Amino acid sequence: MATLYKTDGTATPAVPANGSHFTLAEMYKLVGCHTIERVGLSAGRAMIIDEDGKWSGKKVNDNATRLCQLRLMPGDVIVGDALLVEKGEMR
Repeated sequence: MATLYKTDGTATPAVPANGSHFTLAEMYKLVGCHTIERVGLSAGRAMIIDEDGKWSGKKVNDNATRLCQLRLMPGDVIVGDALLVEKGEMR
């Protein structure tokens, strides 16, 4: 099951409207952006983030940053809300 990590530290389950996979429009709405970026993680999971979040002044997302730590450049952070999807929840 997908999880939405918000910048306020909360994490809530996220379920695609069709019950199987998220549409692009759903991911835009959940993450709160117009352009997403996929950060590949282990076991086929991925973190969906705002590609332009740093330019728009969004807050650092500590939880998402920790989850992506091994995939980021040293000192880099995830900003804005982020959606962690399991294998098959994104097409």
